[in-house]
Amino acid sequence: MKKTILVMAAVAAAASLLAAEDIAGIRAQLQARYAKFDKLVKDLKMDMDVSMAVSEEKGKKGAKDGAETMTSVNTMYYKEPKFRMDSRMSMGPKGGEMTTTVIFDGTDMWLISMMGSHKLAAKDQAKYQKDRSWKWWTYLTEGGSVTGSEEVGGRDCWVIGFAQPTEKDAARPPFSRLWLDKEKLVQVKAEFPIDKGKTGMALYSDVKPAIGKLEMPHKTEMYADGKLAMTSVIRSIEYNKGLADDLFDAKKAKGQSKGFGDLFKGMGGQ
Repeated sequence: MKKTILVMAAVAAAASLLAAEDIAGIRAQLQARYAKFDKLVKDLKMDMDVSMAVSEEKGKKGAKDGAETMTSVNTMYYKEPKFRMDSRMSMGPKGGEMTTTVIFDGTDMWLISMMGSHKLAAKDQAKYQKDRSWKWWTYLTEGGSVTGSEEVGGRDCWVIGFAQPTEKDAARPPFSRLWLDKEKLVQVKAEFPIDKGKTGMALYSDVKPAIGKLEMPHKTEMYADGKLAMTSVIRSIEYNKGLADDLFDAKKAKGQSKGFGDLFKGMGGQ
């Protein structure tokens, strides 16, 4: 009996060690491949379109028959460590249009909207953490461990599991599991917790060349409770355009809005 327990303990320890070595090896591969970005990219501009299904009845995220679609056009600017995201959101046929800007100036993060400009507290910055840096490979597997391998859409993938994130884990992805293409080292699929113990899912596709023979997914589909909730598509990426420092000055950014009379009508206000 003791021998059996010892053997089981040894197997478990070996599996744990192998998983640790695997995740360390994957991180090393990611760094070796994508560290080239550091040398090639001084600044970056990315244009992205996002569409989100909104229920007519409850105004909640989640696709369903008869649901309206809310869209936004986003432009992200990166000049490490500085970051800016401009968003122009259409609230649907019954609503108006609103622009907002989020800026990280290297020290503080600011939100600029029609309500003015204000500095975000640390806890409010978390929602923008994954957008703040284009160096996604530096945190993609943070806190994870290899749990196996699986084929997704004809692509051989590592399956990486994550413990439930805490407030101290703002820099790591909010995934519970991630499927990473073994050959291209890009994310293929992810699962993450959502409200009331349900699980959301993200599918990454349309892998295209980026720069220096590197590749990245240009389309992300997010599902909630099995229904398509959001789709984001990268329209264009421009590198090394010499972005001006003024782009990252919150005092020089302004939020705008229009058509909000119609928006309030659509919300049952007037």
